Amino acid sequence: MAERVFDAVLGAQRVGAAYLSRFFIRRFKKGSPFENISFLSTQQTYQDLFTRNLIFAYLNLGIALAFGSSRYLHIGCMIVWFLIQFGSQIYRWISVFGVYFSATLEHDDVPILTHETFEFDGIENYKHKLKLDQTGFRCLLLKSAKNETDVVRCELFSISITTPPVYDALSYHWGPRSALGQEQYILCGFEKILVSDNCMSALLHLRQRHSDRLLWIDAICIDQSNNEEKDQQVQVMGQIYQNAASVIVWLGSSTSESRLAFKYLAAILQLSRFPKFIRRWCTERLYEKIRSRKHGHTIVQLSHRSWFSRVWTVQEVALAKQGCCSIVCGKDIADFDHLNGNLWIAASELNIREVYPLNDMLYHQSKNLFRFELRSAVLFDKPRNRPVAELMRKLAVFGATDPKDKVFGLYGILEKLGFEMPKPRYESSLDEIYWKSITAIIQHEPSLAFLSLASGVDSRIPNAPSWIPDFRKMNSFMSLDGSVKATKDSPPIFTIQNRDYELHVSGFIIETITDFSKRRVWEPEFGAIEVHDDRYFGLYDPEQCLPTIHALQEWTTFGITVGSRVSQKYGSTYETMMATVTQGNLSLLAASGRAYSDFFSVLCCTQPPWESMAEEAAVFFENARDDPQLRALFFDDPRWSSFVEDPYWLTMCAMKADDDIARVLHLVWAVARGNTVFETETGWFGLASHTLREGDVVALMSGISLPAVLRPVLGTGERKFMFVGTAYVHGMMQGELWDESNTESLILI
Repeated sequence: MAERVFDAVLGAQRVGAAYLSRFFIRRFKKGSPFENISFLSTQQTYQDLFTRNLIFAYLNLGIALAFGSSRYLHIGCMIVWFLIQFGSQIYRWISVFGVYFSATLEHDDVPILTHETFEFDGIENYKHKLKLDQTGFRCLLLKSAKNETDVVRCELFSISITTPPVYDALSYHWGPRSALGQEQYILCGFEKILVSDNCMSALLHLRQRHSDRLLWIDAICIDQSNNEEKDQQVQVMGQIYQNAASVIVWLGSSTSESRLAFKYLAAILQLSRFPKFIRRWCTERLYEKIRSRKHGHTIVQLSHRSWFSRVWTVQEVALAKQGCCSIVCGKDIADFDHLNGNLWIAASELNIREVYPLNDMLYHQSKNLFRFELRSAVLFDKPRNRPVAELMRKLAVFGATDPKDKVFGLYGILEKLGFEMPKPRYESSLDEIYWKSITAIIQHEPSLAFLSLASGVDSRIPNAPSWIPDFRKMNSFMSLDGSVKATKDSPPIFTIQNRDYELHVSGFIIETITDFSKRRVWEPEFGAIEVHDDRYFGLYDPEQCLPTIHALQEWTTFGITVGSRVSQKYGSTYETMMATVTQGNLSLLAASGRAYSDFFSVLCCTQPPWESMAEEAAVFFENARDDPQLRALFFDDPRWSSFVEDPYWLTMCAMKADDDIARVLHLVWAVARGNTVFETETGWFGLASHTLREGDVVALMSGISLPAVLRPVLGTGERKFMFVGTAYVHGMMQGELWDESNTESLILI
């Protein structure tokens, strides 16, 4: 089919050329048949007006000679016949040189393409000989091939960002290279370039049969061994994706499961457009299929493709032109905007979250929703309606092999949104990169909201001040939406001492922490901000569920003990506990008050007077024998025999048995992971980072919506503190204790 379309296009051009040439017949004696007439190129590889005009001019000459004089009839007919028969081949032969000559004629000072060669012995020793200027980047010309088994051949060109040709940009996850002895390579001239398996897979699928294709692929087009060049390319990467004719998201090769998943996703996208009576019937049918373990698993697998979790891919799709970004998985293709936008809308309208196999997909879909929102802001120049700290918190979910890319991968977006970022330098240390980035953001948007992201003394960055966020591991506190105002609407008052890496803020100390729970809710290493959960989450991983149950039970006992001593401060101990462990986010759930009370009842089922709940958990466990997934996991695997009678594991089963209780558990775990509860000297009860210690203080600082836990630095002679993290303290989250007249200078180091 593609070949027929290609031939039809060429035929149409030939006919058009013949009719247009008649115009030149009348002007043959007066003007030149080489008149430069531009027309739209039908190729999608690059702008090659000169090449096509050259062929077009010779076609004009042939027709003019044939019809202009009988003396040259045979010569003209031969020219016309030759161009008709071999026009496409000639086009392919001279296209590269034609683009260069065209650029030279039209832009004498900045040629678009210059050819370069390579000398290398393996990818590690690969060197790009031609250095790029500040506005230059390279593109890869992927040669066509009639057979899929042909070796991948290419050429590399240097291009100016100010006069770019038409090219496609590839967005993909590099992935690991092949094992020694099984390396994948492509040929550039007579030399080879080693590439990863995923890159090779993309090139094989993107290669065309009849025409070359101009691509931008960062792993090949950027000299990865040259930090200076990488620094320069990071600065123009946003423009590279903005200027691309299309951005191709490569998820990897297709499988039978991925092909089935694309069919389901296509059906989901269409459901929201159906009339209600048809939609209802189709939805029920779709639910029946998705509830099948095999079918639901296909969508989960697709959402787990590594591309969805990489930080660089956020910028790559956000900056793509509207309608020019597609998702490709093998031979399956979908429009990015439709897939991200309509899928979320359909999931929301049709309550697809109730279908458990999709729950895991929607966890990843929350990332994709953020991609969609950010892309909309970039495309339509929407003003920022959220602090940049919230943007950074969202972006921290995505991973990067090099932690420096956690910041560099956002440069294109931040600059598009108006931030002037410092020039990237890969040779700089991690603490210097994070420090310069945060200070640049603060100077553009004066705010202390970023402190809510800082991991404080739990940061793993050597030599970095405690108040600089570690973008690999951020605080999991959720209250960045303005609903919490512990310091009311006080403005941010601060100064930065660049020499000493100090942050001077205005605030006051409330009280000292005297006791805290030694247990904390389980948190993955360098965990993401979003939380994964489904019907069976935790049941098959005791390393996750058991510490969480232990911690929540101890917190309950801790809270009851505190509440019994200071009942006059809070009133209801139960309400205080629920507000604290959920950070005041109870409104996020549609559960009733009964669900909250039942949550504590089931949570404490191993202690009187709730022994009966353990029996209910055992019943739930027995009913799991009818569930194929649980039966295969627990009953057919002898490794789990020691857990099925564990009371804490049964507690988790009981919580999962009730949908309302399960939602409460999910919310508590989402906001409390990595944190623990504490008590101050007069009985204030709160939640903060598990790194807090006795002697730390609770403080309020102007311009920060959350209270903070600080660690006094003794022996300095000044009010200096290390930043431990933000906190939730019930009873002071709406400005009840804020007194601006009581503020003093506090120094964070």
